[in-house]
Amino acid sequence: MLKYILVLGVFAVGCASTNTDKSSTANNVVQISRYITINTCYTGQGKCIGRTVKNIEEANIKLDMQQGTARDIYKLEDEGIVFQSDIRITKKADQDEYLVYIMIHSGDRLNREARIRTFKIKDLSKMPITRVLDKPIKFKGGTLQAELVVGPRMAIHIANHRSQPNILLTCQGQDSGWLSEKKEALKNHELIKYASSVFGPATGCSGKVISHFENRKFGEMTFDFNRKAFFKSEAFPPEVSMLTLTVENGFSNEKEAILKIQEVAKNAGLKIKMNKPEVKKSGAVETKTYWDPSEGVNGRLFLVYKNSKLTSIGYGMAL
Repeated sequence: MLKYILVLGVFAVGCASTNTDKSSTANNVVQISRYITINTCYTGQGKCIGRTVKNIEEANIKLDMQQGTARDIYKLEDEGIVFQSDIRITKKADQDEYLVYIMIHSGDRLNREARIRTFKIKDLSKMPITRVLDKPIKFKGGTLQAELVVGPRMAIHIANHRSQPNILLTCQGQDSGWLSEKKEALKNHELIKYASSVFGPATGCSGKVISHFENRKFGEMTFDFNRKAFFKSEAFPPEVSMLTLTVENGFSNEKEAILKIQEVAKNAGLKIKMNKPEVKKSGAVETKTYWDPSEGVNGRLFLVYKNSKLTSIGYGMAL
């Protein structure tokens, strides 16, 4: 099993009000934009093979300074590990400076020594960018590290933190030319991006040519991910393709997975009718197929359940 490193980045960014980056102190309220990101770096053979952001929590918080001090504590749990950021601002009546206190902490019981930084400043709107880095923590064969950043509003483009497929693998199988061509065509597929955002970058890749038809090659390619998840692309002559994302233990967020496959199918040009599905059962497995009524498209979206747990999402259409 591949090891991974989990890095938590907490962005508590700038004291801002309305459309500017100045603190709103007239009514004793300080407004802070906070961004929390969980970055995961999976490793194999002692080196990082890909980095992805698992989720982003964004919030605008208000610290009421009416009593001379204000505090914001935020806890986030992921994979059973609790992370906590702590921001405190204090200003005594007989002083003209604010005391800023920031802390980052992580651990299963939050009993590890916290990393703390404090500083004084007269104008919160000119707060310098300040970082506090937590001590590494071992987690499921890897290490985890948390970071807290406070300062003026930075030009953070959240989209840049979103997961990228980062397919650095060499696909295993015969016909290296076909494998390279197929990998290049699939590496930015929306289902692979989604899998990367949930499970981290692909950990394995394999494929094979199954048949030939009119000088064209038809086959299948599979990208493996952590947590027993895999993406499979299949093509059958004369012109049918099937793309599936499967999680053997089931999707933890079924609603999100269904919305994602609807979005992906729509972007592929399908007009799926999500009512009256065609239902097939085989033991504990139930497959619901939703069709595109357009003639000649042969388009469908399918959901596979095992023991009432969603295990596969996918779609198919004419090539």
